[in-house]
Amino acid sequence: MKIFFRVQSGMSQARGFSLVEFMVAMAIGLILIAGIMTLVIGNLQGYGELIKSGHKIENGRFATQLLRDDVAHAGYFGGWGRPADVSAVPPACDVGVSAIADILAFPVQGWNASSATAVPGSDWGCLASANFKPGTDVLVVNRVSTRVTEKASLQSSRLYIQATPIDIVLSRGDADPDPFILQNEEDEDADIRTVLKHIYFITSCSDCASNDGVPTLRRLEIANNGGLTSIALVEGIENMQIDFGLDDNGNSSPDRFVAEPASAVEWSSVVAVRINLLVRNILATPGHEDTKEYLLGSGVSTSGTVTEKVVGPFNDGFKRSVYSVTVRLQNPAGRREL
Repeated sequence: MKIFFRVQSGMSQARGFSLVEFMVAMAIGLILIAGIMTLVIGNLQGYGELIKSGHKIENGRFATQLLRDDVAHAGYFGGWGRPADVSAVPPACDVGVSAIADILAFPVQGWNASSATAVPGSDWGCLASANFKPGTDVLVVNRVSTRVTEKASLQSSRLYIQATPIDIVLSRGDADPDPFILQNEEDEDADIRTVLKHIYFITSCSDCASNDGVPTLRRLEIANNGGLTSIALVEGIENMQIDFGLDDNGNSSPDRFVAEPASAVEWSSVVAVRINLLVRNILATPGHEDTKEYLLGSGVSTSGTVTEKVVGPFNDGFKRSVYSVTVRLQNPAGRREL
């Protein structure tokens, strides 16, 4: 008996994908790729927003800290400790000897924007060509440097103060004869310090030559030539509103906060400053629309009327945050306790 075996090769059973199977596989692959791309794009967008928010937070904190540190030194004039005589408030932009002599009674000055389109008047001529942003406040800090200047290092056009607890001398570095003659308790020359005037304001641009549209906190300060020079400090600071704390009863603590003191006597009684900053991202967020309103401080008049400072909504693609800090003026407040 014969037995026959039929062996079939595996190759004869192999076959390719049908057109339907190929189309299904391609569709599944495209769906997976689309999902991965959506995930990647979402992660990149989220990372971008995280970076922008990080910059906004950093700018807000830095600007707040910078202003807080400077305001805390307002009214520091070396060893001088007597309350100054109150006279007319000197023009903030005037850095002449007579105007600087009057700042002893006014550790801070400022200007309040009464509307979104308001700009400082003629008394603030130094801001006329500084790309000032309408509707934002101005803050001035008057003090001297915490560093002592040696006589050999005096610059001819700079203003300096030499002070003791009972007397004070103000002069330029090129004065002749030498006006710095005050002696301290050890019969040594009293310290000589550079006069500082810092005028803080908001501009509508950072690189104003190219009109980049990035709002920026800037400062005018006394330069080596005796004039004022503008310095860009922090980008993204869109608005600054200031409230001044007045000591009405002489106990060195603020009894009320106002948007702008009404007289020289009120300016001389400022013992605290409340700084309110509106900070925005440098770059817009696609699809975002800012519909919020932002409270940037409030003041109480002598009659008890409360005035709130509200800005917005902006209805644009920029994300914003508010930073607020209240700073006590240690030097003038301390002198009021004497």
